[in-house]
Amino acid sequence: MLGKKIVALLGFGAAAWQAAPRDNYIGWTHRQRERNLQLIVNNARFLILPWVQMPNLASMILGKAVKRVPQVVRQL
Repeated sequence: MLGKKIVALLGFGAAAWQAAPRDNYIGWTHRQRERNLQLIVNNARFLILPWVQMPNLASMILGKAVKRVPQVVRQL
């Protein structure tokens, strides 16, 4: 929210069980993926409302989300 107005919406979910590009980038073996997949979160939705015009808003939102998601996950 910017002040009290909603400007964007984010949705997160579980990571895909198998995603070869991700697994290759991380360097995981099959066993490592099975053990560590719960450490990955998927940003399934990201919408900035069409009437919102603010420079660098997407970067700001994603930067805040990167800091906030681990706090929320620890609470689960």
